[in-house]
Amino acid sequence: MSDTPIKAVEGVTIRIMDQGEVVELDYDGAVCQHPGSLWWGTAVGFRAMQAAAQALSQNDLWSRDNL
Repeated sequence: MSDTPIKAVEGVTIRIMDQGEVVELDYDGAVCQHPGSLWWGTAVGFRAMQAAAQALSQNDLWSRDNL
């Protein structure tokens, strides 16, 4: 068995447009922005953003500018 921890969301990113540039967001980055006991809300929020990104990026990446 490996000593390397396995991340449940390893490799999962959300891509959006922000002021004309592609921004990639990942779960680890979200957790770093919301340290402490906010892990549950961060996880739910991240999954909601994944669903929104998929739904709103049918033809092009969804744009944060239009939210």
